[in-house]
Amino acid sequence: MAARRTSSRGSGQQPNHPETTEAARTTRWERRRHQIVQTAEGVFAELGFGATTLEEVASRLDLRRASLAYYFDDKEALFDTVFHEILLELTVRLRPAHEAEDPIEGMESITSLWVDFLQERPTAGRVLLRQMVDGLAPRSDAARESFVELVGLLRTSIDRGVERGLFKALDAGQYGAMIAGTSLLWIASRETLQRGFGFDPMAPEQMENLRHRLIQLTRQMLETSAPDANTP
Repeated sequence: MAARRTSSRGSGQQPNHPETTEAARTTRWERRRHQIVQTAEGVFAELGFGATTLEEVASRLDLRRASLAYYFDDKEALFDTVFHEILLELTVRLRPAHEAEDPIEGMESITSLWVDFLQERPTAGRVLLRQMVDGLAPRSDAARESFVELVGLLRTSIDRGVERGLFKALDAGQYGAMIAGTSLLWIASRETLQRGFGFDPMAPEQMENLRHRLIQLTRQMLETSAPDANTP
């Protein structure tokens, strides 16, 4: 007696298409990779590059150290990815201000959006501070390109004001170092200030104070004549 053939249509099971399986596998891989990068950001922010190990990152994810090798070749590659993704998000956030019609408002908005970014992602700020202090140059093309794109956004925003006679000439690196250096130290010293002085620099009113001071600093560096928003 011939065996009865079972149709996948009648069995209630979906046929196992190779492309569907591959897409699901890719999605799982990307989701896990994203989890690793998020966790690593926190570890790098807490311990710094030198003290961070892949074993520590893996342990916080309940993974084996060897499992991370499927996603990243080494600690440097993981840090580069963390750095790259921070800069990508920051650039996306700043771009609307870069495109502002008024260059003065645009630069003030860039400074203000930077403060918003630090409020929402303080661990990202700590990573950037450690990168600056430790002099960790990006290794991957993606990380270097994201850095160049961010600096280029700042440079063209400043140049637009210079061309219209609104700003004095200012190097984008100088602006970035002054604004980022001041605010990143503000964020990174939170625990010390809270423990020693009972002062929380991340409290909403203190972050607004920081925003106001950084906008003032921006005007001073660019030598704009824009009125102070808090002046009656």
